[in-house]
Amino acid sequence: MTSPQILSQLSAKTRTWFGSTVLNPYTDGYFAFLLKRGYTRSTAKYYLRSVAHFAYWSSSQVNAIEQLNEELIETFLERHLPTCQCTARGARSKVNPRAALRHLLVLLRLQQVIAPRLTQIPAHLTAELMAFDQYLTDVRGLRASTRQTQLNHTHGLLRSQFSDTRVELAGSC
Repeated sequence: MTSPQILSQLSAKTRTWFGSTVLNPYTDGYFAFLLKRGYTRSTAKYYLRSVAHFAYWSSSQVNAIEQLNEELIETFLERHLPTCQCTARGARSKVNPRAALRHLLVLLRLQQVIAPRLTQIPAHLTAELMAFDQYLTDVRGLRASTRQTQLNHTHGLLRSQFSDTRVELAGSC
């Protein structure tokens, strides 16, 4: 299931990290998923290396792919990366691995490999997010991947400011 073409372009360490982990069968699909969303080959390979690191680390944490979720990723980012000794360079930045792993969860959920995220978005926020997505598409002409990033940030802002109340922006400017 894994593409020998993409794996052959990755370092020996990256290939070893994927090894026989639960994520190994999804490398080809993940790479294609990123390319389809407009990422360059170099960025997709970089993200794939981040996923390989996570796959290597998580192989001691989980036995089945269904156990992968946001909490496990946060543990990897917040507890493992700051003290990581997996590589000589010790890549400890969280930004790119966080983005890479979010894309992984999206792909696995689209393929119905893992359960949907359990977080419920309140109806009043859903309406605002849908309207904002429509604006980003129709007025700004943004791609799906860019819109998703904007929606994620906007969701966090709206949830922190308007979690229990109706969104009223007219008086806030």
